[in-house]
Amino acid sequence: MYEVTSLTKNNMGEFKKLNALKDEFNRVNKDYFKIYNRLNSFQKFLLRKKVRLLKYNYEYIGYIWIGNTSKSNCEISAMNIIGHINEIEGFKNLLSILKPYSVLIYECEKKDCNFKVLEELGFKKHKGIIEMTNILNKVINIEIPIDISFEKLIRGKDEKLRCIIQNKIFEKNDRVPLNIDDIYYDEMQSYYYDDGAIFIKKGNCYIGYGQIIVKEGICYIVNFGILKEYHNNGYGKIFLTYLLNFIYNKRKNIVKIKVDSDNYNAVKLYKSLGFNEDKEVYKWSLDT
Repeated sequence: MYEVTSLTKNNMGEFKKLNALKDEFNRVNKDYFKIYNRLNSFQKFLLRKKVRLLKYNYEYIGYIWIGNTSKSNCEISAMNIIGHINEIEGFKNLLSILKPYSVLIYECEKKDCNFKVLEELGFKKHKGIIEMTNILNKVINIEIPIDISFEKLIRGKDEKLRCIIQNKIFEKNDRVPLNIDDIYYDEMQSYYYDDGAIFIKKGNCYIGYGQIIVKEGICYIVNFGILKEYHNNGYGKIFLTYLLNFIYNKRKNIVKIKVDSDNYNAVKLYKSLGFNEDKEVYKWSLDT
């Protein structure tokens, strides 16, 4: 018999065992105790109210942790079932407590058969992101046309230009355009690297932008793209090679990048320059 129960101080030990195995279903499941252990007593009490544990014949076999909620939507921060023969039925019992919300949202990394489980539960797969890594061990040789050059963004001068170019590159119906305050906010972050904010030019025309940021000593290439009217001319490969060589010459050898899973041309380009896939993460939704 299944029983869904609240998290209390009395069953905290059982939950710790389940949380420790969170990656078995989904490596994107958030670590509850990474947050919980930093909170004061009242905050801990509130966070405990967001967790439900699942018991089967008096044995704790799973849990669900409720994340951000709105009037109709609920994000699931983590969920898992451990060592139970009927995984689908276990998840259904956990999800049943979320019926007051009309849409459930869950982010999941592709692993073994977890996507099949979500599909059987009625979740629908949406936008996906592929995370890739490149280990640099030498300068990449490439011929750069005489009319192609690279220019560092100058703070206090080029923010509007960056804003315009990025909005053109990443223009989509469901994307909120950047404004100049977004650029200023980006420049204030600890990851921001002044020398890594770079434009690519063809003659006197700015045709793209790319950015190197640094987190915990690792370089990431973000906001990378070429204006649509200059696609299919090899400029993306030239620009990415320039950024990789820039990173290598700064004596960094690990670089990461993210790409939409349906952007097949970008994935092909990144792989051609030595990137390998680390993980593939999708957002899922369930109408209750």
